[in-house]
Amino acid sequence: MALIYIGFSKPKKWFVPYSWIIRLVDKTPYSHVYIKFYSSTADEWLIYQASHTSVNFFNEKYFVESNDVIDEFPFKLAEIDWHSALKFAIQHVGAPYGVKQVVGIALGIIFGKNPFKDGSQSYVCSELIQCMIDLPTGIDPDSVRPVDIHHYLEMHDG
Repeated sequence: MALIYIGFSKPKKWFVPYSWIIRLVDKTPYSHVYIKFYSSTADEWLIYQASHTSVNFFNEKYFVESNDVIDEFPFKLAEIDWHSALKFAIQHVGAPYGVKQVVGIALGIIFGKNPFKDGSQSYVCSELIQCMIDLPTGIDPDSVRPVDIHHYLEMHDG
């Protein structure tokens, strides 16, 4: 078994527009979801996420310098599933951040449909995490939000 953590955070800066809007609309103290795992090869904790302009890895030290961690859920994966998840992560590093998709998710909240779905052409944080570990939230990955993943984890205890 591999143990990873699915975490939820917000920027340390007081006003980051995306974050502020997400927290306001979803009524949550967080606006971002990420995966944290330990690399025994590097002897480091790594953060995998879609943020800023792309899908990326951060060293945990640098991540917590600019983000407040609000919640983390331990999540167990069978070794074969962890290998698939890690392969997915490596294959998607550098993929663009889904700026249009964020707008589409907002429109989806209002109108019930995300008009800017683009599959695997770009990613937002919640879509990336759901796809990486094949999390069965029952929500279209192009429309899943951090709050949806948090609710799933609360109900299923990782």
